[in-house]
Amino acid sequence: MDCQRHAKAYLLANKFDPRNRPDLRLYSQTYLFRFHNAVRTMLGKPLLFNTVEEVKLYYASQVFSAAENTNLAQTLSSGVQLRYVSRDALTMWNTHVSRLRSIIGV
Repeated sequence: MDCQRHAKAYLLANKFDPRNRPDLRLYSQTYLFRFHNAVRTMLGKPLLFNTVEEVKLYYASQVFSAAENTNLAQTLSSGVQLRYVSRDALTMWNTHVSRLRSIIGV
């Protein structure tokens, strides 16, 4: 499955347009929620949540432990070492994730 191609197609069909949005955080959260649900639907997987509010309630009580953070870092590092992803792509991804986290308030 060509995830990158599908993501680009989704992004082209569903433009992220933050202009004139009174609540950029909510708009961003909703956009990512819909993107996530579109991917799950395309893959034939059930939707885990029906609203952004359900997601917020669920994750409000979740803790991302230091061990999970270390595991994620090791997994990403292995991806670079095995050449599944380039170091530049990983750096760019990290930059985008950091920006998204600040926008959506995580």
